[in-house]
Amino acid sequence: ISDANDDGNDQEQEVALPYDTLLDVCEEVVNLSSVMDELGLGPNGGLMYCMEYIEHHLDHVVQLIKSRVQPTTYLLIDLPGQVELYTHCTCVQNILARLTKDLDLRLCMVNLIDAHYCADASKFISAALLS
Repeated sequence: ISDANDDGNDQEQEVALPYDTLLDVCEEVVNLSSVMDELGLGPNGGLMYCMEYIEHHLDHVVQLIKSRVQPTTYLLIDLPGQVELYTHCTCVQNILARLTKDLDLRLCMVNLIDAHYCADASKFISAALLS
């Protein structure tokens, strides 16, 4: 999780989560920072590449999840908010469809919108339509 230091420098800091992490694809499958550095991509292009990489290596991801999940486990799948991942390609849909099928999941979605979009009606409508 990236966080800004008090001195204004953007550097990664570890933030403790209030739950155990079953799988962090950024650590165990593909790393966005490495992709951006190695391929010379920006954040959105790097995310597109990472999601396509995950889609093409989904057998490995499913095996990692299956080996760690317990029967009473609830999975929280946290996805990036960049709209390009959902409007310009089908990789997220394909990943979720495959996870649903292979892991026998029932999905429930929660969409979080930044508060500043909620303060202005036109911004809220735009955010809601793109969600």
